[in-house]
Amino acid sequence: NPTVVLALADGASAIKEDSVDNEISIKASSGDATDELTTVVVTFPDASGVEVGDLDLSALTSDASVASAVASVAGNGDIVITVTLNSGVTSLDSSFTLDAPVEDSDVDLSGIT
Repeated sequence: NPTVVLALADGASAIKEDSVDNEISIKASSGDATDELTTVVVTFPDASGVEVGDLDLSALTSDASVASAVASVAGNGDIVITVTLNSGVTSLDSSFTLDAPVEDSDVDLSGIT
């Protein structure tokens, strides 16, 4: 079975208010060396306050296994990162950065899994 794991740097459990360039690692595997991993999708619910401009996908787009990585707004307001992988890829080990979504809110973003 395919697996995807998101994690904050240094084992952090939340993104602190007003922080920038928070690295989020993304690891995905097809679960079987004979299976190809074609697409990985990460969704931030609309209620999280994350906006497309809060994301920096340059580490993903420069990864040799990645054909493209795009952040967009879904019809329900969710922010969706769609990572399309090159042919023959069975796993992904990369990252992207996220700025704290709501400045001066005194709220930290947690529950990133």
